[in-house]
Amino acid sequence: MSDPNANNARGTPAATAARPDLFPPDQAAKLRALGLDPTDVRTMQRLQMRAKMLRREKAKTDPNAFCQYVLRDERTGKPIAQAPMHEEWHALLTKHDRLCLWSHVEGGKTNQVALGRVLYELGLNPSLRIAVISNTSSLAEKMVRQLGQYIQKSDELHEVFPHLVPTTDPSLPWKSRALTIERKTMGAKDPSIQACGVHGNIIGSRVDLFVFDDILDFENTHTPVPRDDVYRWVKNVMGRGTGDYRAWFVGNAWHPDDAMHRLEKDGFVGKRFPVISPEGAITWPEVWPLHRIERARGPDGLGPVEFARQLMCQARDDTSARFKREWIDTCIAKGRGKPWCDSIGDLFAEEGFGEVDTTSPEFKERAQASEAIWRLSGKGGAVITGVDLAVSRADSADLTVLFTIYVDPDTGDRRVLNIRSGKWTGPEIINEIERCYEDFGSLFIVENNAAQDYIRQFLQHRNTTVPVVPFTTGRNKAHPEFGVESLATEMSGGKWIIPSNRGPDGKHTMHKETLEWISELLYYDPKEHTGDRVMASWFAREGARRFHGGTGDGGVGVRTF
Repeated sequence: MSDPNANNARGTPAATAARPDLFPPDQAAKLRALGLDPTDVRTMQRLQMRAKMLRREKAKTDPNAFCQYVLRDERTGKPIAQAPMHEEWHALLTKHDRLCLWSHVEGGKTNQVALGRVLYELGLNPSLRIAVISNTSSLAEKMVRQLGQYIQKSDELHEVFPHLVPTTDPSLPWKSRALTIERKTMGAKDPSIQACGVHGNIIGSRVDLFVFDDILDFENTHTPVPRDDVYRWVKNVMGRGTGDYRAWFVGNAWHPDDAMHRLEKDGFVGKRFPVISPEGAITWPEVWPLHRIERARGPDGLGPVEFARQLMCQARDDTSARFKREWIDTCIAKGRGKPWCDSIGDLFAEEGFGEVDTTSPEFKERAQASEAIWRLSGKGGAVITGVDLAVSRADSADLTVLFTIYVDPDTGDRRVLNIRSGKWTGPEIINEIERCYEDFGSLFIVENNAAQDYIRQFLQHRNTTVPVVPFTTGRNKAHPEFGVESLATEMSGGKWIIPSNRGPDGKHTMHKETLEWISELLYYDPKEHTGDRVMASWFAREGARRFHGGTGDGGVGVRTF
């Protein structure tokens, strides 16, 4: 009698075989919900074969399906999974012949474009001549070797494109720098794929598709001469393209005037994929979960400048920046070990004034009597909140920001205590201001333009105990002494203290709002929209300048705007 669990003559397990562990529990539950028995081996194998066939057929016409079917993770050997941003990349590659894609580091740029998309394009059209160009020839050759390994060894690739095989013509190249696949056309001598580094030479007469993968770095972008050299070389190389050639650039943001940014100005379509989207969503949480992002953006991680460049795709030129990185680093160093304050009580405790009940009637009376400009343990000190108002909750609308600082009476230093922001409605803004006043008892500096003036007046009518001072912006916004850039002047002299707490692991961390403010400072451009947190900090700074001299005598001079 035959064994019911033995393979039949066709090599398929008998229908009666039961494998309870054939599928993970979650998949097994889904199959049962569909009325299928996950322990029926023969039925499950037929379904798996059918699903694989459908994936294979889709891979012939869909680059995302192709990448998932063919490409393998270098570490695990398992099929890769497409993130939504990868799907958008391929849609852009399909649509545009001239394209610049900026992506955060470890975003899968090389895997998706220089490997997956190149193989897909060759599968569709084996007569293509493709140049894979990287920062150095060795990096480009590494990618070409990987392409060669897929063409020689990948069963999945040959299931989708069985004709994608090495040439049988011994006179045509198959090496690390150049590969030639089997073609139907006679007399084609240019390689199918060739590697080239920046300032290298292109083999052959013409190229149909250029893939520029991370051609830029610090050395060729940090000064004008190498930037000009790379740009001219790129333009010269693309002159080797056919009449309908395509050129795709993928890389990181380096400098506002680097080759990729210049090409965008020349008419190339440009698209940026930061690790956090403008809407606040993490673009690839499987690789960049929130805790990893927060660690990278802290002072013991990449730091604000490199975080913005490497992970947020923001190019920056420090030589022409209004806020220099070294100035901000000095202010960060002054604040190491100083806590983020959720209320004025945290400041009292940190300054060694003992525990303070900020909810007590005596405390509130003291705050209101002095218009929230405090004498901390006998020392005069101002607590001021700059308010930049927005009254729309639309995704594209600005934020409302409450930026609270403490002005040291002896040094005049401005210490960041707290920053709060949100897309709040009018009533929510009022509630946030009142809550901030309860926490800090600060003097509020509010812009008195149009809707902002309406909010300010409504606040005053609702609760007259909150001290609100109107502030009019205009030409003084650009004034070198009193405008937004006066913040830079103060920071260059180390007059600001930017706090960072030491965590249990010994590393210093900054509050998310502080990091966002620093990023706005570093990328401030007087010709562009000023960041909401920068505006609020400027209002706070103006309050400090006008309402507290910081002369060291503890005196408070209050006058109206």
